[in-house]
Amino acid sequence: MAVRLYSEFKSDTGQLFKIEIHDTDFTGTATTFNVAGDGFTLNYEGAIDNIVSPIIGSECVISAYNTTSAFDLFIIDLKAHQENRFFVRIYKDVAENLFWTGIITQDLIVVEDIDKPYIFKISATDGIGHLANKEYTATALTTLNELVFDAVDAIGLADLYRTLDIYFATSVNVWDSAQTYSTAEDVTTLTRFNALIYKEVDNDGNPIYSTYLDILREMCIAFGARFYQADGIFHFEQYLERVDSERRVAKYYKDGIEESIALVDDDITLDGTVVGGVRLAGNQFNFLPALKKVQVSFNQERMNNLLANRLTFTGSTGPQLLGFVTDENNAQLQVSGILTYRFDYDGSGATAGVEFYRPVFRVQIKVQDVSNPTTYYYLKRDWTPSGGQLYGATSWTTTASYYYVDAGMGKNNIDGLYISNTFAFITPPIPVDGDATIDVDFYNIYDLSNAVQTVPTNYIATNRATEVTVSYIDEDGGVSDVTVYSSTNTSTDINSNLILDLGKIRVSDSNGLQGSFFVFNGSSWVPSTSWRRGNTGGYESLLKLMTKEVLSLHKKPIERYSGTIAGPFPFNKRYEFDSAYWLPMRGEYNANFDEWQSDWFKIDRTTTDISVDTPSDTGGSGNVSFRVSGQSGTDEVFVGTDVITDNVDAAGTLDVASDSTLNNLDHQGTLIENITDVTHSSGSSYTVQDTEYMIFNTWSGSNGTATIDLPSAADNEGRLLRFKSDGTISANTAITVRPRSGESVDGNGEFSFDRDYDGIMLLAHNSNWYIIQRKAK
Repeated sequence: MAVRLYSEFKSDTGQLFKIEIHDTDFTGTATTFNVAGDGFTLNYEGAIDNIVSPIIGSECVISAYNTTSAFDLFIIDLKAHQENRFFVRIYKDVAENLFWTGIITQDLIVVEDIDKPYIFKISATDGIGHLANKEYTATALTTLNELVFDAVDAIGLADLYRTLDIYFATSVNVWDSAQTYSTAEDVTTLTRFNALIYKEVDNDGNPIYSTYLDILREMCIAFGARFYQADGIFHFEQYLERVDSERRVAKYYKDGIEESIALVDDDITLDGTVVGGVRLAGNQFNFLPALKKVQVSFNQERMNNLLANRLTFTGSTGPQLLGFVTDENNAQLQVSGILTYRFDYDGSGATAGVEFYRPVFRVQIKVQDVSNPTTYYYLKRDWTPSGGQLYGATSWTTTASYYYVDAGMGKNNIDGLYISNTFAFITPPIPVDGDATIDVDFYNIYDLSNAVQTVPTNYIATNRATEVTVSYIDEDGGVSDVTVYSSTNTSTDINSNLILDLGKIRVSDSNGLQGSFFVFNGSSWVPSTSWRRGNTGGYESLLKLMTKEVLSLHKKPIERYSGTIAGPFPFNKRYEFDSAYWLPMRGEYNANFDEWQSDWFKIDRTTTDISVDTPSDTGGSGNVSFRVSGQSGTDEVFVGTDVITDNVDAAGTLDVASDSTLNNLDHQGTLIENITDVTHSSGSSYTVQDTEYMIFNTWSGSNGTATIDLPSAADNEGRLLRFKSDGTISANTAITVRPRSGESVDGNGEFSFDRDYDGIMLLAHNSNWYIIQRKAK
């Protein structure tokens, strides 16, 4: 990038300005041009009826005379390139202090329809508005400071800044209770969020990202700040910091390195001169009405929990990227899909006899530790077909491992075998932050005794895993809830019903749940809980604090000053006149005349008669969340508020005393007090009694067959019976389960209970017994 055109001029107050037009493709010698009578105008686009506009963009219009062929060539090139080649840099005074930077936009140029010399209006924007078209694709943990830096960098103006130019600045002075207040620290570097909250996934698994501008706007709302450019510096600044005579500003170079953190007092006291600042004739005072309420909505729904959708794995499919995952708030991965295994007769030679087949697959989930890139964590669940327990415990390990799962058991016929079953599991809490991958592949097949099987001769085997879906969940359990935070003006002097709705944000302090800010407490990052401004006063939630502070600026009618003030000052200066301080809302600066045609508001904070309201839920499940993990019931969690208390009668049917329990109920709510242990032997029989629901079976003595007689299904409509065997039950020590005469079990006169560690559940319905669940082996 090089300077292609430049112009220098002095304003009416003697200020020296230098305008440079940079061209990314230019390598020649720069050419001068002349500006028209206004030099250039700089327009800031803040709202005129909202003093807390979060985003204030600016536009510069340069009125240049076209008198040379070099300018003609510039116009030709400008017409052929839109927003990606030409840039503006403006310096002020002899020291060449940066005054403004921007991107020249082709669609805003204006050309007079006259012969040379004619005025060519060059329009450029500061690029903040362009952030609405740039996706924020980060999915890692990000500090507020890093977000501001990344956003400024995404604008694309970095090449206009010299090494020691200030690139961006922050002025934030709210601290969480877990943080240690320090005038030497920038709190934006000590406050972070999980950027994954701003990523969504559509039904086809495609990522959908929020834009930089959307996220910047939300952060401005959350912290009561505004984002703008002044003196060539992009500022993230809290409004309330402009109430006092001084504010603490942290400044950063274009590489993100801190230049300084210092108190700044740069107010302009108008002295009635064009150099020191003067209000011109014809200006006027007017008012904005006071507000009754300020509110903001916090949407804690995690829209991005779908990490992978409907993937297919065959023998040639490699690991698939799930993206960046975090270990916060006991986050876990939920995995589901369909496992399919088959072999088919190829039409040659003998056909196979009937056998049992259990196809076993293995899932590899791997997370690379972001803090130690050479360390990987693997999900582990062992498969041990030679032992009594087929599957081991689920855990994470740094040794390459797999999570084994089978597709069920099936018998073949002469045509072949086809087995297809769903699987689903939830991992233990993710151990580290990092990029995650998943791979699913076939492992082996086993027979009824869990010995390795082989595909019969003359048969061709295929396998695959389909519809594999991975979701990110945490202790919030996917419960979506929008909470409205608000503060109300209770002053009897104000009869306003106006409400300022600041919109909806997706990150706040939410005690570590999804969408939560995390803060650095000096040794580790912890969930944010409550905040205060500066180093004094009580703490409260961030959004309560923000609504109260914004309302404190709107509690009384806001005095507004409209008109022209002369003086060579940048946009963000606070003027002092009429014994008050005035901050600009919007404005247009004429560089030649050194005049601002603007609206300023009297910044005045009043905290009395403001009530901070109790947050209200507008949907979802309120304070209740429920999650079942799928890990064999070992980490099921139920969290609620006042769901069941002591001695509460629920519609006359449930009365829970202090020390009562609600476990081991039958299907009718009857407490099951005992498990019935039955020892069988060759030729023995046992009849299930009316009060028995769980029968645990074991064998003693020589091989043979025993009998269990079921109660009448006709007399036990809806009854559930459970049977479980230990390792002594087998094909040689089998139990025959018999229904009453005239009744059946799944249409049969009996069934055999002949496997070790087997489990089965029966349901009595319509005078017969039905098998509704059986353990897969």
